[in-house]
Amino acid sequence: MDRPLASAPHYSRREIEFLCLTEKVLTLEDLILRRTLLGLHGEATLAVLSEVAAIAGKVLGWSAGRIENEIARTAGRLGSRHGCAV
Repeated sequence: MDRPLASAPHYSRREIEFLCLTEKVLTLEDLILRRTLLGLHGEATLAVLSEVAAIAGKVLGWSAGRIENEIARTAGRLGSRHGCAV
């Protein structure tokens, strides 16, 4: 059953899964900044990054370590390049 994201209820789990499968998503940063409006609207909190990374990781076959690295790298880039405190 599909359900809204706890951290960003205007997106659903299946929507994130669909984007990962059809939009050639390679990284969490790509998903947050280019495939959704989460980064553009300043909604990319640590909770959002963690929840979206867990979904993407499952779909894309990322290890737990890769998921942690994706979250850290995306949070860092949001801060350094976009001035967002994550």
